[in-house]
This record gives sequence, structure tokens and C-alpha cells, in this order.
Amino acid sequence: MNVPHSAPTCVWMSAGVLNYKLCDRNYNCEHCPLDAALRGVAPECQSGRSKSHGLLTYRDGFPSDRHYTRGHTWVQPHADGSGSIRIGLDRFAVEHLPRITLVRWAGDSSSYDAGRVLCRLFFDGVSLPLECPFAISGYEPNPVLENESEVVSADPYERGWIADLVPADPHVLDTVSLLDARQATRLASVESRRLRRCLAFHLLVQDDSRPTSSLQNEHRLLDNLRHLLGAPRFLQLLGELVH
Repeated sequence: MNVPHSAPTCVWMSAGVLNYKLCDRNYNCEHCPLDAALRGVAPECQSGRSKSHGLLTYRDGFPSDRHYTRGHTWVQPHADGSGSIRIGLDRFAVEHLPRITLVRWAGDSSSYDAGRVLCRLFFDGVSLPLECPFAISGYEPNPVLENESEVVSADPYERGWIADLVPADPHVLDTVSLLDARQATRLASVESRRLRRCLAFHLLVQDDSRPTSSLQNEHRLLDNLRHLLGAPRFLQLLGELVH
């Protein structure tokens, strides 16, 4: 098929993953089911969750009863009034990460400085470190994760919380830079576009022997970008945003 040079393109066409495709969404990748499939994100279903993986979709939003970090975790004071702060992954992290199969803690429940690795999230043999967003004097892991690590992906805002942190400073939530739900939503939108372009760029500079595809044979593409890039490289790029 001859494609005019002036024809509009999406990031995947620019990266050489697709030769050409017609688009009824004005090449708005954020609302494209093909884009979701290439990134390994399950498409939306009527319930607001993935039929195959149970992952949150964009419609679920960011709950307004907690705050968010720029590393795509949420924090919320524990309801028991103990002063501990619960932490979990936000919607952006869950949508872009593979299904979590194991959570491995970095050490004992001792003092951790801000930025120290709290735990590692494992996916099919590779892992992503999750850091403490502020200094803590101890933590209690979510006991559910010992046998049901996948709940972090399936229900990140409720049963899939990661740990209860004991802050070194009881007033830390008043001093650290956090985002409210509206700001977190805006950040997720910006970084989703940033990640998409970053992934497309890395596909573009990869070995030219990688086959391209047209709309007619897209079903023959590898399942998603984790396969195209390789899981370690994919998580390395994602780890620049999720920490």
C-alpha cells in the first residue's frame, strides 16, 4: 500500500512497529485499544476492570481520600490513629506494570532513609525496586501479599496495599511534596504520553531486523512491548517513573 508522506501517524507507526493504520480516534493514542494492547494493558470492559487480569482502567481514577507521590505510589494515614502511613501503588503503576507475582522485602523492619529500597516487585523473573517516599523507623508488610502477591495488581487501593510505614517524623505528610487526586491524574496523563514516546523511540533504534506490521497482520505481533523490548529493558524504562 502506498502511504502519502503527508499522512498522519501515531507513535507506533513512527517507531516502525506498524507500517500504517487508519485511525478513528484522530491518532489519540491514549484512547486507542491497539495502543493498550501493544503496551500490555488490558482494554476497558463494562465493569471498569479487565476481564482477563482484573487491572484498573482509567475510569477508576485516583481516590481523593489519599495523597500520591511522583514515584506513583499512594500514601494514607492509617485509620486506627496509630500514626502509621499506608502505602500502595497508584493507578498509573498498576496499568503499566506486568502482573506482580512476588513481593520481596529488602530487610528487617528497621530505620530506612527516604529513597532506600523498601521492597522489590517481581514479574516473571525480573523485578522493580520500590523506595520509601520518606524516612521511616519501621514498617509492617501487608500479610495478604505473602500468599496473594497478585492482589497488588488486582486491587491496589484496597486489599493490595503494600505496607504500613512508621514515619520517623510524625508530621511528615505536612512537609514532603505530595499530590492530591487531581494533580496525580494530571501527572499520570503526562507521564503516560512520556512513557509511550520513550518506548516508541527505543523500538525505533533497535535492530532493523525486527519485523513491522500493517493493520492486516497486527494480530501476528508479539503480545506487547515487554516482548518487543524484552522484560528487563521495559522495566528499566518504567522504573524511571515508578519508584
